Amino acid sequence: MRGLVLALALALATSGCDLFGPSGPGTLEAIVESNGQLGGLVLELTGPGIDGFEGRGGVQAYGTRVSASEERHRLVLVVPGPQPLRFGIRVADLGADLPTVRVVSAVTLENQVVLPTGVEIRLD
Repeated sequence: MRGLVLALALALATSGCDLFGPSGPGTLEAIVESNGQLGGLVLELTGPGIDGFEGRGGVQAYGTRVSASEERHRLVLVVPGPQPLRFGIRVADLGADLPTVRVVSAVTLENQVVLPTGVEIRLD
């Protein structure tokens, strides 16, 4: 029985099947969920291998590295009108841990600063 388990484990390890999802460079998709319509956000993202950001559907994304040693980035998202805030995070390895995201500040479509409570970022 032990030989069968070992053979099965070896077969799975060498079969080339992807048991843990994709790996290698790619883009994580993200959407902002909030109680009201937002016009913009400032986010702080921390994680390995973040290479850049992309706006989706009219959303403008401006990002920069804040700390290379802590793998920390700041991202400003601006949306021109009432629509979902969607963006992409370019990463070196899709199989790595997901970055952590913290909302630094948020504004309405009228450019009024609001508390970021209730704002969540969903990564897919």
